[in-house]
Amino acid sequence: GKPALATRAGGIVEFMQSGKTGFLFKVGDVDGFAKKLLELSYSLDVVKKLGENAKNVAEQGFSGEKIVGKYINYYQKIINKCK
Repeated sequence: GKPALATRAGGIVEFMQSGKTGFLFKVGDVDGFAKKLLELSYSLDVVKKLGENAKNVAEQGFSGEKIVGKYINYYQKIINKCK
């Protein structure tokens, strides 16, 4: 239930929705990161809303049940190809 500030690198881009669940920055954009962090420190209502959005996205798309189901489907496809 917390918003994130992150760089546009790796798998985080798949989860993050910049402006909805947190904010994404170019790798090395320290100034932009610091400015947004300072801005958010004065906007606790925005932080709360971003956190709620992040929690909802995580629960809907990345719950243990959903992830396990995706792995089972993936492994089943591999097994079927090997037959």
